[in-house]
Amino acid sequence: MLRDHAILNSPIQLDLKATKRIPVPAAWSSVIKDSEIEVLPLIDDPQQNAHPGWCTYVTEHNQVPELEPILGGVNSKTPKAGAVWRQGHLMHFGFEESPAQLNTNGRALLVNSICYIAQFVEDRPNVYTPSVFYSKKRVMARDVIGRLAADPSRDLDRYLGAYLAPPLYEELKGHSREELNAWFVKGEPFIALDDTGKFVIDLEAQRLGLMPAKIEFFESALSMLEQPGADHSTVHALLKRYVRDGPAGDVTSTDDKSFAAWRQWLAENRDYLFFSDSGGFRWYIDRLAKRKQIPTQRLRMQDRATKPTAPPPPEPSEQEQVSVRVMMVPAQASPGETSSMIVEVNLARGWHIYGRQPHRQVAVPTQLEVNLPAGVEAVGDWIADDPVADPASGGAAVYRDQVVFRQRLHVSPSASLGDQALSVKLIYQVCDDEICSPRQVKEHSTEFRVR
Repeated sequence: MLRDHAILNSPIQLDLKATKRIPVPAAWSSVIKDSEIEVLPLIDDPQQNAHPGWCTYVTEHNQVPELEPILGGVNSKTPKAGAVWRQGHLMHFGFEESPAQLNTNGRALLVNSICYIAQFVEDRPNVYTPSVFYSKKRVMARDVIGRLAADPSRDLDRYLGAYLAPPLYEELKGHSREELNAWFVKGEPFIALDDTGKFVIDLEAQRLGLMPAKIEFFESALSMLEQPGADHSTVHALLKRYVRDGPAGDVTSTDDKSFAAWRQWLAENRDYLFFSDSGGFRWYIDRLAKRKQIPTQRLRMQDRATKPTAPPPPEPSEQEQVSVRVMMVPAQASPGETSSMIVEVNLARGWHIYGRQPHRQVAVPTQLEVNLPAGVEAVGDWIADDPVADPASGGAAVYRDQVVFRQRLHVSPSASLGDQALSVKLIYQVCDDEICSPRQVKEHSTEFRVR
């Protein structure tokens, strides 16, 4: 069944009734027991022996918050593999055919995919997995062992030999599925990777009873460091092994400053932490969730899209000839970075405002006065398209229909972190071919996050 997703209906509505039934792919037969499935063709004339395109086992990455599986496509892997999926601001469109070879639905899906990914301006990949083609190793999620034990169609010995490091393989070789599952339930919290990407048991974590992939790992580890006589060196080694983005410095029972730094780091980042097997069996900070101050468990899928910083302005009219919208692009920046204040001015048909340079001391030139928070500084002058000469106004330079002003802003190290309020005054005179209004002033505000 097709998912109810924007990619199927925005901005182009796909014809979701144009489906057909095909035989269940051989690789899916252990999951789907019907003889046929219903699909939505993206090409009208499939070529014999054509390359099917690329997909990925998205189950290997389901811990990653910026990953959004969207559509699977007919593939030779699993029904849940991803042919169209998003990670951060990157979109994977795995179908092999060029746009010219796609049918109407296929081209609409491609356009919709591009429009959909354009919404994720702020999201970025947190996790980078090694390429199996380059590194010659594939990092798997530990639950592949549980799935293997539950799938009678898989050759246990063959797959265990591929997934497990040799010592662990020798220990589990010859186990029944029931025995393998029982072992997995008990040993899963302590499964780790060796240097070749094969599964091992982290004997140090197991000995101390510290489960590295559980959020409780942090409190348990730090509590052990407070206990005289505990194995502080092993706890320290586990923190370094699984938390590469932790605070700098060693954590020891005698280093109060470093220990306090870990406590503070955990308090600041607890809600934004996630563990990724495919990312190398380590903890990551969800940077987007932290910037937005939303726990990462609540910031998934479409919720990670960039929301407009300002609603569309009302349409100008004969009564209100000028409408204004103010935005920051991007909507957040760190000290040392720049952003731009965008002032979009829309004018009713037949009306104009004047350029920024005075004309014969008659017309009121358009002016912009910005009010910035401490630590945010304007860089250069406002930038806009050139106004055009208007013969009816004695050759004065004017703007009609729409003009967009841009002002670059620099965030200095002294800027306060968090949401900041900015405002701009637009000073102008609006005229048509017969009359002019008096000088007018409109003030508009927007928000900007210093992260």
